Amino acid sequence: PQTFSFPEDIDYIKLPSVVKTGQERYEPRAIRIPFDRIRRIRSEILFSAARHFQPDLLVVDHAPAGLKGEVVATLDYLKVTVGHTRLVLGLRDVLDDAATVRQAWARDDVYKLLDHVYDMILVYGHQHVYDIVREYGLSPVAAQKTRYVGYLRREREVRSREQVRAELGLKTDRLVVVTAGGGGDGYDLFHAVVDALRSRPKPAQFDCLLVLGPLMPTADRERLKAMMSAEASVRSLDCAEQMADYIAAADAVVSMGGYNTVCEILSFKRPAIIVPRVAPRREQ
Repeated sequence: PQTFSFPEDIDYIKLPSVVKTGQERYEPRAIRIPFDRIRRIRSEILFSAARHFQPDLLVVDHAPAGLKGEVVATLDYLKVTVGHTRLVLGLRDVLDDAATVRQAWARDDVYKLLDHVYDMILVYGHQHVYDIVREYGLSPVAAQKTRYVGYLRREREVRSREQVRAELGLKTDRLVVVTAGGGGDGYDLFHAVVDALRSRPKPAQFDCLLVLGPLMPTADRERLKAMMSAEASVRSLDCAEQMADYIAAADAVVSMGGYNTVCEILSFKRPAIIVPRVAPRREQ
């Protein structure tokens, strides 16, 4: 997040990062202390910020209770003590297979939050594509609060297609962009692409840009760059703040199936090969 630019008068508070290691299992990304302590730190930061700032609006993204319930105390405080804060939950339509979501939400008392705490539920999708009220078993009370806002269209952000291609210094007139979102579990996809290019009897008749992602482990990044060193048509970026510009400039895209990347591909109508993640979640 530190690489992103912000409008004037906007600031942010960063929570200690965690990484998902399995079904409902997490561990700290950088701070080597037990997960329970990291969770408490995150929860206390959230509560302190809400107590002192007393916002007019709180938008909770993706996880209704936060990571392992970390935002529940903050929601309760804002609802009961502050009173004026509007509490909004934002959800992708597909979070995981429906049975898994229902089981997790029942276990974590999420349905009570949807019924009694949140004022509105925004779904970043279309009801006729995936109806979360039906799939996740929302009550009539929660259904009344639910609004489907459509898939989030992207616009080209800063540079034109021609500017991006000129900056990359392409050797051909065709560009394939490969991305795995944050990159934390993207090594296999990138490896498969580079290995396929290396095994060709003749050089590829296109340029290939790999956007590795800021969350890729350093060892994986170094292995991929070593593999790419002999391929003149392949280059990489560790991350791209204006990813939409690269998608728009591509002739084709190879990617994992994350919500943001798929929305970018659809927004610019790029031909794509999408390789969905199958573990630890099946949301792709």
